[in-house]
Amino acid sequence: MPDDARREPEWRKKQWGEAEDLRAAGAVGSLRAAMSIYNDCRNVATTLNDVGNIYVGLGLPQQALKFY
Repeated sequence: MPDDARREPEWRKKQWGEAEDLRAAGAVGSLRAAMSIYNDCRNVATTLNDVGNIYVGLGLPQQALKFY
């Protein structure tokens, strides 16, 4: 698995925490910033899932497990 893929979950947790802090602040600008971060995290998760699905399609289920 590429080094970036191994580090991604840690990055996503950090980003998610920042979004939670912004959401808790409650100001309109903070809520908009939180929504942007949540969307970025969701997009990363979707992309990793898609990579896993490609590996399954290639007949490499063990490789796929690294991306789910």
